[in-house]
Amino acid sequence: KLTNVALKIFIQAVGSYQKKKAKELGFKKAQTGSVLFIQRFGSALNLNIHGHAIFADGIFCRSRLGMVSA
Repeated sequence: KLTNVALKIFIQAVGSYQKKKAKELGFKKAQTGSVLFIQRFGSALNLNIHGHAIFADGIFCRSRLGMVSA
């Protein structure tokens, strides 16, 4: 449970940063995208709890044309 909480805080922190930068550029309702998974073992099958995350390099906004990325 502690790992989930820590990684959720990490995702929220990065997403908040992206939204803040988007707002500075004039995008009011920016959305971010990310995928995260928890790996519990290392290559030698030793206990090594850590997360892997992928973030979109930018933000997504709804416009008259639909969803656009910036």
